[in-house]
Amino acid sequence: MQAVGTKEEQIPASELWTKLASQKRPTKEVDFPRADPETGEPMGKLLMRPLKQGEILAAQSAALKYAKTLVASDPELAARIEGSPVYQNACACEILFRACMRIENPSLPLFPTAASVRDVRNGLTTDEVGVLMNAYEFVQLELGPIAAFLSEPAREALIERLREGGSAIPLASLSLAQWTDLTMHLVSRCPSSAMGSILPGTQPEELTLSTSE
Repeated sequence: MQAVGTKEEQIPASELWTKLASQKRPTKEVDFPRADPETGEPMGKLLMRPLKQGEILAAQSAALKYAKTLVASDPELAARIEGSPVYQNACACEILFRACMRIENPSLPLFPTAASVRDVRNGLTTDEVGVLMNAYEFVQLELGPIAAFLSEPAREALIERLREGGSAIPLASLSLAQWTDLTMHLVSRCPSSAMGSILPGTQPEELTLSTSE
C-alpha cells in the first residue's frame, strides 16, 4: 500500500485515514446576533464549525432545489437561478443550519431544520443571517488549514507604506484574512486608554465638557 508522508516518517494511508476520521471537529464560540430586550446583551451563544466538502455540496444542492421551487413560474429566472440572490440567500440558510451547533451539546444543530432558519415568523432576519455568515467565514479562516495571515515583517512593511504614502491603495491587494490580521495587529498596539476613547459611545477626554464649566 502506498504510504503518505516524508521519508523520515511514513504513515500508511489507512492509518492516516483512521486518524482523520477520529479527529474531533473544531468549533468556535460565537455570540448569537440578537440582543436580549431586558439586558441588551446577546441572547446566547452558539458553536460554529467549518463545514466539510460533502456538507457544502449538500447545502448547495438543497438551496438549489428550494430556490427553484420559489421561481417555478418564471422559466427565465429558473434557468439562471444559481447566480441569483434567491439561491445565495437560500444557500446561506443551508450553511448556517449545518454550521451552527448547540453550545451545551456540540453534536446537535442549533436550528431544527434549514427551513427554521428562514421561517417567516420565527426565523432569522436578513442582518442576523449576514452577521452569522461573516462569523462563519472568520471561523473558516481561523480554524482552517490555509495560512492566509501576514508575517510580522510584512505587517510592518505595509504599515510603513501606508504611513509614507498617505493612501489606502496598498490595502486593495489584501485578502479578508489579511485585512483582519492587520486590523487586530494595529489594535493590539494601541494603549488601553486610547482604545477606550475611540470605542462607540465614548468620547476622548479632551472633548468631554465638564458640567461645572
